[in-house]
Amino acid sequence: MPQALPLLRSLLSTPESASTHCEAATCVANVAYAVTQSATLLDAEALVPLVAPLVGCLQSSSFRTQTQAAIALCNISAIADCRIAVLQAGALDALVNIANSTHQDAQ
Repeated sequence: MPQALPLLRSLLSTPESASTHCEAATCVANVAYAVTQSATLLDAEALVPLVAPLVGCLQSSSFRTQTQAAIALCNISAIADCRIAVLQAGALDALVNIANSTHQDAQ
């Protein structure tokens, strides 16, 4: 599984379609959840490089991409060693902006 993380980071960081970002964010959410269930599965610190690209996905015009990125960040922040990275990347401000959005799906 660790070999997949650089690919996921690349997919999240490149100017691809919203669906590519959404699918990559979904994969990260699943990996992060698995790590919360089994600490021996993967070194949690390996998820930290994915945080900034996920925060970038929170700015997507696709609400589905925003949602999957938010879920991934939630799962990553459930890992104590990753919480500071999530906050330092500006995830909280971006999530508050989405929550305050006038977009009907955000309500």
